[in-house]
Amino acid sequence: MGVEVPSHRYVPAGAIIRTQAEANALPSITPDYPFARLNAGVVKVNRCLAQGYNAAQKETGR
Repeated sequence: MGVEVPSHRYVPAGAIIRTQAEANALPSITPDYPFARLNAGVVKVNRCLAQGYNAAQKETGR
């Protein structure tokens, strides 16, 4: 949607971030956040999926 979530920010489940101001206001992930390390893995998988979708679109012309 043209919004970039700053590093080390928590996006609550079900949240829809529509503006950059909303993304910038997301809470920071602190060292005591229980899923701090998990988030990096999730981001990596999501980026890989996005790359795969983009490649598939280029192959099919959609």
